[in-house]
Amino acid sequence: MARAVFALALALAPGAWGVAAGRAPGRVLHRSRGAVRMADGALVDWLRASGATVSGVAQQRDGLLELQRDARPGEELVSVPDALHLSEASLRANVVGSFLDGWPMAAGEHAPLALALLHESFLADASPWAGYIRALPPAGEGSLDVPLLWSDAEQAELSASTTLPVRALLAELAADYAWLSAGPFAQAPDLFPPHVYSPQRYAWAHAVALSRAVRLDGKLVLAPGVGDVARSGSARGASASAERRQPSAGGFSFFGGGGGAAKPGAAVLVAREGARPGAPLALEADLSPAECLWAHGRLPVGRSGECELRLVVPPSDRLLADKAEVLSQAGLSTSQLWTLRSGALEREELLKYLRLVALRGGDAFILEPVFAADLWPQHLAAPFSRLNEDEACGLGIELCTAAVTAMCGDAQADAAAAAASDGSRSARMAALRVGERAALLDSMRWLEEERALNGGKEYYQERRLRELNLNRPISDDEIVPA
Repeated sequence: MARAVFALALALAPGAWGVAAGRAPGRVLHRSRGAVRMADGALVDWLRASGATVSGVAQQRDGLLELQRDARPGEELVSVPDALHLSEASLRANVVGSFLDGWPMAAGEHAPLALALLHESFLADASPWAGYIRALPPAGEGSLDVPLLWSDAEQAELSASTTLPVRALLAELAADYAWLSAGPFAQAPDLFPPHVYSPQRYAWAHAVALSRAVRLDGKLVLAPGVGDVARSGSARGASASAERRQPSAGGFSFFGGGGGAAKPGAAVLVAREGARPGAPLALEADLSPAECLWAHGRLPVGRSGECELRLVVPPSDRLLADKAEVLSQAGLSTSQLWTLRSGALEREELLKYLRLVALRGGDAFILEPVFAADLWPQHLAAPFSRLNEDEACGLGIELCTAAVTAMCGDAQADAAAAAASDGSRSARMAALRVGERAALLDSMRWLEEERALNGGKEYYQERRLRELNLNRPISDDEIVPA
């Protein structure tokens, strides 16, 4: 099963990706022997020709934009009208949309953006986005080098290098493509020709969406130029932000005659502090090292020793409904992702969750509604009982141990490969393992220290007695005869 998922989600050897007979949807969809070069300035030229405003930026070899001059904080570098955005709404508004009823979009919000790219690729020069698509990078090292386009073996190694659910992400992409293949692609092969809507092309388009989509007004869109920059942490660069400018009506002004021409809504790329020429532009993004590698093919600069760990209240837990209610009130779920950081001190919330998962037996009385308001913020913020604390720490240690054990590679060899930092895929994965292993081991040590202190802590019953001033001998005059 895993092999089939990886195969569907690509094994691209250099030179193996070509376009079958039919109209080519742009050079970006061709692979040939040797390096693939994009026309210098292709993206910027297309943006300007399409009505966007571009100032002080140029396109790099990897297709991303870099700053060419000093920029003032708050200065708009790129402004792209709403009409040039690709989105789920724009996809469903065209002829393709009528075939998508019931599409589960297992791969999430990026899936319709990928399909929109393929549709515009199919239209080739008839598409308003033809120039943008030609300016996008192909798959491969030095271009769109993201794990989604790596070989089976490399994806398998990545899956064993991180707690990020790589296999599940690939399976979601495969499920989306399977639904599309059995439905729209089979129903309308003239609209969805196989040479354009192949598994390889769909994965490429999804990789473009992952690495370039931006969120504007709560919706994920491809805004050409605005999203074609690095993300903060993935490169040392000039800080920028993506914003949406609301449309303005223009009109008369009492101060100097006309109030200016009406402006359409637009996505704008805005310079921030530290905007220096010659460096790649970087949008602010809070991505873990694994997320950054998955979406952008790079590890964050200066950010390591971090991983994610999923904690779950087992479906078999007879107290599941009560625990789910507690977590809901705290804004959490019964399957919750937690970020572990090496040396981090903000671990109280994690231990509270572990204590809740471990609640059972005689301790379960605290789940009664009368205690609900104080349970998460107060009662679980401190050790509840000796048994509960022991089992909570033990559960966390067990999960961390399992994650470390599942990792491939050798700690010393990984450290050496990461230190060499040659930029290869294997070196990036080794560096990822070094950071995640450190976060897991550090969290394990912390939990082991907490468990070692167990027995000398103050638990719920002792706290309640102390608060009621009853943690002392009872005098004779306090005893009421039966």
